[in-house]
Amino acid sequence: DAVPKARHPSQTDLHKRKAHNALHPRDLRAVDATNPHACKNPSVVVRQHVIVCNFPPLRCVVVWDRLLALLPADDHELADELQRQLADQLYPDTSAKPVSTDDVNTSIEENESSQSLPELDDEAPFELRALEAVLRTCTLRLDAACEEVEPVAEETMRELQTAR
Repeated sequence: DAVPKARHPSQTDLHKRKAHNALHPRDLRAVDATNPHACKNPSVVVRQHVIVCNFPPLRCVVVWDRLLALLPADDHELADELQRQLADQLYPDTSAKPVSTDDVNTSIEENESSQSLPELDDEAPFELRALEAVLRTCTLRLDAACEEVEPVAEETMRELQTAR
């Protein structure tokens, strides 16, 4: 009738649990351009203090204080739009927006806690702000692609309706 004592986690158990939540090399395969099978499917992998995003052609690794973007070399518009969206998330007041990437990197550490975002809590971590910027960038690109296709699709639908 002895009651077993509560087991205290050992250092090994804690290390295993932390390692389980950390970024794994297999997670980076989703953004590896040399692995064409994994790169085609959009995905978001969330680990402790790391978010891996794959929205072709935009592939990102977001850590607690940085956004590492893997972009096609010839797509400057994508890089500019991502930078604009990140600045909008970090500096919602248009007069306080930095003008260069160096200014963004420098100002993140200085102003992160003092800035408030309309969509996110005042205390939203950088990871969520960066993820929001990535998602907005992807959404804007998809909207633009839909706007290009919409007139052609409408015309095709009219032709199909009149052909009945």
